[in-house]
Amino acid sequence: MNKIVATVLLLSGIYACTTETTSEPEELAPMVHTLYTDSVELFVEYKPFVVGELSKFAAHFTVLGEKFTPLEDATITVSLTMGKNGIRNSIDRCSSPGIFRLALVPKKAGMATLIFDVNSKNFSEKFVINNVRVFATTDEAMKNPAPEAAGDITYLKEQAWKVEFANEPFARRAFANVIKTSGQLLSAPGDEMLVVAKASGIVLFSNQSLIQGSPIQKGQTIMSVSGEDLNEFNLNSEYKQAKMNAEKAKLDYDRASKLIEEKIITQKDFLQAKLVYENAENSYRTLSRNYSQNGKSSLSPMDGFIKNLMVREGQYVEVGTPLATVSKNKRLVVQSMLSQNYYEQLSLITSANFTSGSNTKELYNT
Repeated sequence: MNKIVATVLLLSGIYACTTETTSEPEELAPMVHTLYTDSVELFVEYKPFVVGELSKFAAHFTVLGEKFTPLEDATITVSLTMGKNGIRNSIDRCSSPGIFRLALVPKKAGMATLIFDVNSKNFSEKFVINNVRVFATTDEAMKNPAPEAAGDITYLKEQAWKVEFANEPFARRAFANVIKTSGQLLSAPGDEMLVVAKASGIVLFSNQSLIQGSPIQKGQTIMSVSGEDLNEFNLNSEYKQAKMNAEKAKLDYDRASKLIEEKIITQKDFLQAKLVYENAENSYRTLSRNYSQNGKSSLSPMDGFIKNLMVREGQYVEVGTPLATVSKNKRLVVQSMLSQNYYEQLSLITSANFTSGSNTKELYNT
C-alpha cells in the first residue's frame, strides 16, 4: 500500500510541473546597419518590416572629422520605396544628441529600398540601403531572422560620444614581426649648435631672465666673457694692446710706403713693415669682433631656444669652454638600441612606433 501511494504522489508532482510550464513568444531580432559618407556616419537599428506593423528606428548620426561628435541640428527623413510607391517620415529634432527616432508602417510585402536623407546647415547627405525585405506576416519574418554577428564587442554610441574617439572601416593590411627595444629622441643634425667662449675671463649673462627654454634669435647676445679685474688673461688689456699695435703698425707701413717710392729703404724692409701691419691688423680685428665694454660677446648662431646652460654667471672660463646649447627643435631623430641578435634583420625594418609619455607616434622608412 505504501508503495502505491508513493508512486501516485510522484506522478502528481510531474503532472503539476508540466501544467505550469509556459513559453514566451519570441521577438524579432533587430536589423542593424552602419553606413558612411565623407561627412556623416549612420548607425541604425529597427524592427524587421512586416506589412501593417509599426517599425521604429533608432538612427544614430555621427559627424566625422578629427573627432567624432553627435549630430544635433538636422532634419532627418526616412523613406521606404518599392517601385513607384513609397512611405516616408521626417523629424527635425533629436531625442538626445545624435539620436533621431522615426517610424514607418509598410503597406506591401516584397523587396524595397530604405533611404535616409540628412539635411543640416553644414551639409546634406543621403544613405541608401538596398534589398530590404518587407514580410507579409510576423511568422514569415520569424522564419527568416537577421544574421547574427558573432564575436562583436558592444560599445554604444552614447558611450563613444562622451570621449574623444574616431574609427575607420576594417581593411586588410600587411602584418609584420615586432621588435621591442628602447631609445631616445635627439635633435636632428644642424638643428642644434654649441656656443663656446671666444676668450678667457668671467662669464656675464646678457639677460638676468635667461634660463633653459628661453627663446633666442640669430645674432642675439647670449652672454659675454670679460677679463676686467684679472691680472692674467685680461681681455680688456689685450684688446687695448692689439689696437695700439695695429695703429703703430699702420703708421710704420704708411711711412715705409713713402720711403720705398723714394728708394730710401730696400724692398725687404718694405715687405717686413707690410707683414707686421697685416698681422697686427688681423689680431686687432679678431679681438674686436663681438667685443664691447662687457667683454667678448657670444652670439646665438640661429633662431631657436636655449636648450642647455653649461656655466653660471661669474664663473671663470677659458677659450673654447662650452657655454650653452641652442636648438631649433623643428626636427627630431629617434635613436634606437637593438640587440646584436637582430643584426641580420636590420635591412628588413621599414617602420617604427615609439612612445614618449602618453603619446604614441609612428615613423616610416626608418
